This record gives sequence, C-alpha cells and structure tokens, in this order.
Amino acid sequence: MAPLILADRAVITVRGADAPAFLQSLVSADIEALTDGAASPAALLTPQGKVLFDMIVSRDDDGFFIDCRAEMADDLAKRLSFYRLRSKVEIGRDESIKVVWSPPAQTPPPQTPDDTLSPDPGSPELGSRGLSRGPFGEDGTPAYHDLRVVAGIAEAGIDYDPDTVFAHEANLDVLSGVSFTKGCFIGQEVVSRMHHRGTARKRFLPCSIQGDVPEKGTSVSAGQRMIGTTGSSASGRLLALLRLDHLDTAIGNATPIIAAGARLTPRIPGWLDAAIPDLMQQSA
Repeated sequence: MAPLILADRAVITVRGADAPAFLQSLVSADIEALTDGAASPAALLTPQGKVLFDMIVSRDDDGFFIDCRAEMADDLAKRLSFYRLRSKVEIGRDESIKVVWSPPAQTPPPQTPDDTLSPDPGSPELGSRGLSRGPFGEDGTPAYHDLRVVAGIAEAGIDYDPDTVFAHEANLDVLSGVSFTKGCFIGQEVVSRMHHRGTARKRFLPCSIQGDVPEKGTSVSAGQRMIGTTGSSASGRLLALLRLDHLDTAIGNATPIIAAGARLTPRIPGWLDAAIPDLMQQSA
C-alpha cells in the first residue's frame, strides 16, 4: 500500500555549498547533526524567541528538505531568502516531492530510493512520516490531525498564529526542536534564558471535552481566572495553550476548567512528563 499524502504540507529545498551553515545559523534545531534520511522538528523564530514557522528538517547528500505547512511555504521560502545575502544556497519549493504518512497501526510501505519514511519525529504515536516522489495513496490529512491532537503536538498556523507563541510553549524544547548546545540562531538568547531559568509558564496540552467543541482561540477559564486559549480540535478532543501554575491551582482545588461552556480535562502526554512532573502528579 502506498503511503498517504499529507495534502496540507509542502516541501522546500535548501541546497548549495553553504546550506548547512546557512540553516544552522537560522533555525532552532541542530541540523548539522542530522544524518542522511534522519529528520528533526525545528522552527524559525523571531528575535524575541516566538515561533514564525515550525517545520521538520531532513537532509540528503545534496542538501536539506523542509517539510512545512503548505499555506505558509511561500512566506517561509521568502523569509529564508531574505537571510541568504551572499551565502551560496538555492532555496525553493519542490512540487514533485510530497509529504507522506503511514498510520501507526500499519506497517510502513516498502520504500523506493527516493523515499525517506521513518518514525514521525514529533511523536512515535503519530506513525511514520517522510518524503516521496510517488506513488501516493489517498489524502491522510484528517486522520493525521486526529492523532496529532490526541498526542498533544501543536502546529503553527493551526493551533496558534505566527509570532504569538514561544518555542517552549509549543513544546519544541521537549520535542528536540531546539538545541541548547549548538550556538547562535535567531531567538537563541531568549530561548536559552527561558530554558535555564525555567520561565516557560504556558504549554500546549491535549484536552478531552464535555460539551460542544469551542472554536480556536476561545478563552479557557478556571473559576474567575483566565488560564489559556484553545487551539485546534479533532474527534472530541482539542489542544489548549494553558498557564501551568494556574492549571496546577485549578487541579488542586478541583475547579472546573471551562471553554465556551464546555468542560475541559487536560492530559499530560507521556513525552511531556519530565517537563511538568509536579502537575502530572496532581492530575493523576
């Protein structure tokens, strides 16, 4: 069976003699450490440390592939080109390459030399993901996003708008989308300070819903206190960006957590346990 297409994703290539150093100085992950066929979450941040574009970066002998949201791909390519200056790099969309996916319950299909299908770098709960020039199966986007929401993986352009959320709040630090050892990149100073001082007060968490599903951007409250906003939803669950200390208080006091009349029950996924262990103990 051919892998399913993720139709809302696009591929940008970055090639040339300076491609490794060029991307290494811009994005949050350590892309120079990537081996051929491996992939890593990453982001292009503002100087203030907020996410402009999130992405999955992989490489081969000729350069790098950026798997990104299709509706944001042209803007991302333009932004990267803005930083090119005299670097010997070529940046552009490659329409012949598609982002493909195999659900976790399925055995990944046999690969051709052009495929790079491997466990989804966001979470093993999401199955296998990669790039292919074909053949392709049907559109797997709705099923993929169902799993993504349940797993608690937030995406820029779906769960939050560009330049509104810090890398830590999108959990990129836990998802290996941020390197704290590679040196300078855009937004590095703020991200490093938040990491070492432990000042990330909010994070995206998956929530179950009792009631009608609230729209994206709906305020989440506990009693009289606003504690966050909702992101995207799927199959009776949603993602919400929640203030952790206020959520901790609400859980401790058994205060209902409400969004537009619906009751939310946040869950800390296993891959996020280490980032918020005290909250996990109270919500267990």
